[in-house]
Amino acid sequence: MTSYMFQYAGQCLGDLIESGAMLSADTEADIRPLDVVSVILKQALDGPFSELVNSLGMGGHAGIVKVLLDAREMEGETVYIVGQLNPPCLSPIPASAIEAMHKVDGVSLAGGALGIHDQAAVKLLLPFAGTDEPVAPINPDYVSSWPATSFQELSPW
Repeated sequence: MTSYMFQYAGQCLGDLIESGAMLSADTEADIRPLDVVSVILKQALDGPFSELVNSLGMGGHAGIVKVLLDAREMEGETVYIVGQLNPPCLSPIPASAIEAMHKVDGVSLAGGALGIHDQAAVKLLLPFAGTDEPVAPINPDYVSSWPATSFQELSPW
């Protein structure tokens, strides 16, 4: 198993992960719906994810941590539907915008105690979750280092 450690920052996964927690991502494990994933977005100067990528480049952040809900084929490309609990929302991310996506060890919506607000958020997200079909990790050879040092804010000028 190849893995890397990183620090989670934020509240978007509610009670599931505490802000500041050190997490481990397995670069080779299959990912199932409701698993938590580490997503490293490709650096891009324009396109629908450029503002998100630019905002992540600030403060040493290198990616996002979300719950994988589903993978769907759309216009010849796989689109990964990821979600969060706080606030409950979905994000479609095309494979072409992802540098790497790996399963976070031991964290899934399928288990663990959640507070009442997170339980309500899960109820909103569940209709978007796919079947139990696993998806392969994206770029299993990619191993992130923490803290991020090579991810820089991108600017078109």
